[in-house]
Amino acid sequence: MLRWLPGLSSPAGKWLAAIGVACGSALLAALVLQFMFGFAPCNLCLWERWPYLVAAAAALGALIVDTPRAGLAAVAVFLLGGTLLAGYHVGVEQGVFALPEGCASAGRAASIDELRQMLTHAPPRCDQVNAAFLGLSLAAWNLVLSAFLTLAAAFGFAWTRAVSS
Repeated sequence: MLRWLPGLSSPAGKWLAAIGVACGSALLAALVLQFMFGFAPCNLCLWERWPYLVAAAAALGALIVDTPRAGLAAVAVFLLGGTLLAGYHVGVEQGVFALPEGCASAGRAASIDELRQMLTHAPPRCDQVNAAFLGLSLAAWNLVLSAFLTLAAAFGFAWTRAVSS
């Protein structure tokens, strides 16, 4: 095993590492979609990246200090927050929830040139689906992934307790 990751020696550590890699992969996919394929994220999309980043960092930290079960619990909580945020975003897209203030256009233009500048650099609106895959928006796919990883972390926490008892 890697000497600087002592937590990998247990079943909980292996479970946590897999979830941490999945979180890092989700972040990488979002960045590839943004910077390589030109899918500009809305403000909620940007917020939805934070739980993955925090969960991946928590997973790595728990593996380094050899507390993988605590890491699984923390990751489950962080990803649950991400699941709720993704659910809110899907609700905004479907018109169930009101558009957050941060997702609406800000400021007023004093001239036509200022208006053109604002329109050119305006981020996408959170209530509009900019891309879909297999009939689901990217926010909906994020909801699916985040919910799956939340359940995986919770199951890993419960399963490794049962195995170690």
